[in-house]
Amino acid sequence: MFGLSERELAEMSRRETEQRYHALIDAAADVILTISPQARLTSLNPAFERMTGWSRKKWLHKPLHKLVHPEDLSIALDMLGRALRAELPPHIRAAPTGELRPIPERRVHHDRSDGRRGSDKRRGHRARRYPP
Repeated sequence: MFGLSERELAEMSRRETEQRYHALIDAAADVILTISPQARLTSLNPAFERMTGWSRKKWLHKPLHKLVHPEDLSIALDMLGRALRAELPPHIRAAPTGELRPIPERRVHHDRSDGRRGSDKRRGHRARRYPP
């Protein structure tokens, strides 16, 4: 664009990216939330209200332990600790009973561009399958 500095172009790009991010989060059917290092809820998307019937405004800045079932709190805090240490958290899902369960890793076969089927094992990475 004519007349705009690199800094102004970078700022425009950052704003556009942020708008797309917020639109994606707000349109998601699943609950997406952020948690502070002190284990407080810092953001909740609209799906939180649709799924729970509770006001997002009421829950903002509340401690995580108020939202998570006591039996699942250790899992949630472990996942927060892993995120703070920049580790990959385990994938989990809610069972029909509401209990949180880890999703076991499984090898997945993919079609390769040469038409043969191959395993991720040969390429040195593992894929997760959901649901198990």
